[in-house]
Amino acid sequence: MNSADYELAVGQRLRALRLRAGLSQRELARRAAVSNATISMIEADRVSPSVSALRQVLSALGVGIADFFAAPEPQGEQVVYRAAELTEIAGGAVSYRQLGANLKGRTLQMIHERYKPGAQSGTKMLSHQGEEAGLVIKAG
Repeated sequence: MNSADYELAVGQRLRALRLRAGLSQRELARRAAVSNATISMIEADRVSPSVSALRQVLSALGVGIADFFAAPEPQGEQVVYRAAELTEIAGGAVSYRQLGANLKGRTLQMIHERYKPGAQSGTKMLSHQGEEAGLVIKAG
C-alpha cells in the first residue's frame, strides 16, 4: 500500500466508523482528547496521522489499530432495506417492523405497519411529540 492509498484508507475508514458509532466529528474529538480540526483533516485526507495519534482517536471508538486495518472496508450508511431486513418491534394482530436497526441520534423512525383483518391499533389515542407520516399501500 503506498502512502496515498494509506491516507485515503485512513480518512474513509475513520469517517465510516465515526458515522456508524453515531458520533459527530466534535464528539469524537472530545472523546479522543484531540481538536475537532484534527478529526476533520484526517477524514478529509489533509493530514496523515502518526500511529500514536491514530491509536488515540481509534481508542475513543473502541477499535484497535490492527482491527482498523484488518477489517474489510466499512460500508456506507444503508439506504435501501429489503422486507427481510426490517426489525420486528411487535407482532400479533398488528405487526410493527422498523426500517433500520440503529436509530441513535435520528429524529425520524419509519415503521412498516401491517394490520390483520379486523385488527385495531388500540382503544386509546396515542399522543407524543414529533412528526409522523403515513402511506396506505392497500386497504380492505
